[in-house]
Amino acid sequence: MMPTVMFMKWNALITGDCGDPPEVENGLISYISFNATTTVTYECADGYYLQEGIEYSTSRTCLTSGNWSKENILCNAECGDPPELQNGGISYLDKTFVSYDCIGGYQFQEGVGYSTSRTCLTSGNWTNETILCNVDCGNPPELQNGEVSMNTTTENSVVTYKCINGYHFHENITSRTCLASGNWTEGNISCIKIDDNYCEGSDCGLSAGVLAAIICGAVFIPLSCLVAVAGCVVRLRLRKLKKSENILSLTSTEASTLPLHHTNTNQSPVQQLREELRTKNMLIPKSQLRLGRVVGQGESGIVYCGYMKSIRGNEVVAVKTGKALLAVKDKDRLLKEVLLMLNFNHPNVMSLIGLSFEGETPLLIMPFMSKGNVLGYVREHRETLFLTDIDHEKVQEATKTGLGMCYQISKGMAYLAKFKFVHRDLGRKELHD
Repeated sequence: MMPTVMFMKWNALITGDCGDPPEVENGLISYISFNATTTVTYECADGYYLQEGIEYSTSRTCLTSGNWSKENILCNAECGDPPELQNGGISYLDKTFVSYDCIGGYQFQEGVGYSTSRTCLTSGNWTNETILCNVDCGNPPELQNGEVSMNTTTENSVVTYKCINGYHFHENITSRTCLASGNWTEGNISCIKIDDNYCEGSDCGLSAGVLAAIICGAVFIPLSCLVAVAGCVVRLRLRKLKKSENILSLTSTEASTLPLHHTNTNQSPVQQLREELRTKNMLIPKSQLRLGRVVGQGESGIVYCGYMKSIRGNEVVAVKTGKALLAVKDKDRLLKEVLLMLNFNHPNVMSLIGLSFEGETPLLIMPFMSKGNVLGYVREHRETLFLTDIDHEKVQEATKTGLGMCYQISKGMAYLAKFKFVHRDLGRKELHD
């Protein structure tokens, strides 16, 4: 049963005749003052306490108007002793709030859902926040000539070590774990200076210099041999090509020096090429092209990075064109290149998007190779392809990259061989991404 206010028979004595003082839930009158104005003071029943603060009071006064003043008087239920904390203790306590601290060797669990304090509710219960004190291993041992990486130092936390440049681990232990005992796992973690005898994994037994030579040889010797063999084949095929190919011309002013027709057709070479390009939707109006920066240049031609308007929008393309006032043989070479590339369709062979005949020289439109040629790639990635600090994973990656390049070149050359075509300038600058 809730306690109620207890009153005495004082009505005749109260100045202003305010009647009985207001009741306070869970409270009772502890004192009455009969001065100029009558004042009553309240206290709370057992198990309750008066709410403190500037908005609350402990008494009311009988006013000359015959009414009691309206101060806010509140009796809250006491929550009693707060819950204990394993591996911790109370750092501050009053009737409404308690905060905790972890004992030495432990620290609070942090994160969403965890707290370090509780509040007393009006129901007489402490809030039920989750408060944990976990084992704290403290800062892990330092590593001379190395660095440590960590997030937390509580139980089951793992810290990892890394040797600085020029040093390597003496043994194959690179981390420590925080145990329930509050200690880090033991083990000899040390960094020693790298010398000529240092090796790792399957590379052991070979010196760094020997291994580097093997890797470089395995990657680049096959590529060099491939280029050399291709060069020999070119020389043998070139004679046959000169005998069997008709020379093509673009302009009527140059036609007097060249055959006007193929031996097996009544169309001129240019007409035949135009018709074939038109049939394959590869004849591109110059109005659809916009030339940008120069990305390559040779004796007889310039290559631009440009844009081509198509149904897919503006496509980035490579545009190859001859220099001004090209010699007849250079234009012939360009047209021969077009005729040979019309039917190429292989991922490791440069394909032809189209051709524009407008202007003094034809424009060849091809896919733009954004990563450049093999020579540029090798120069850019020299540190990873030509290894000096031998690392097993780096060696595997370098070998994989180099042999992959050789394999793709071989696939492209094998495809061209099916057409009895010989690449006449297979070099590092002609090999692209």
